[in-house]
Amino acid sequence: MPPAFFLFASAYWALLPLVARERIGGGADLYGVLLGVIGVGAVAGAFLLPWLKGKLGADRLMALGALGQALAMVLYGLAREPATALAASAVAGASWIGALATMSVSAQVALPDWVRARGLALYTTVFFGCLTLGSAIWGEVAAVVGLANVHFLAAAGAIVASALTWRWKLQTGARIDLSPSMHWPAPLTACRSNTIAVRFW
Repeated sequence: MPPAFFLFASAYWALLPLVARERIGGGADLYGVLLGVIGVGAVAGAFLLPWLKGKLGADRLMALGALGQALAMVLYGLAREPATALAASAVAGASWIGALATMSVSAQVALPDWVRARGLALYTTVFFGCLTLGSAIWGEVAAVVGLANVHFLAAAGAIVASALTWRWKLQTGARIDLSPSMHWPAPLTACRSNTIAVRFW
């Protein structure tokens, strides 16, 4: 699920400067404001997360986050004035924090203690790799189909990907015992003139 989400959600992160400059005719100040509103939306969404998690559960909350990202991209594609882009940024921030927090917690819950650090490192690698790859892809697509259309394509892809990955549920491994079996015996040790010899049986 993370690759499916991040590949499509990377579109508006990569193209937001162009939205501010070409679609709305603004500059660096508008771009900064749009990023700030994304942050405000994320903070507001974080306060709602516990309530939404209790009402919807992890899987529906993740789907809601994906749909929110799709809605934000549609609004960015339609934006011709700052108000629409600001509304898109608020939706993008709230849905981004909801999806990201849900997936991060699900990854931590699914991983046993002895491999959690390596598993989270892999998760982070996939996260940033998808953002990098997605940004390059959507930039190339935008050059061909146009800035508005690429947002619509990314939104449609996010919806389709959410539907296709619905059968893979989050946080399903919380009750599975993945601790090492420890079926091998402890090694026998013997001291010999200031050295330790270790024998494995």
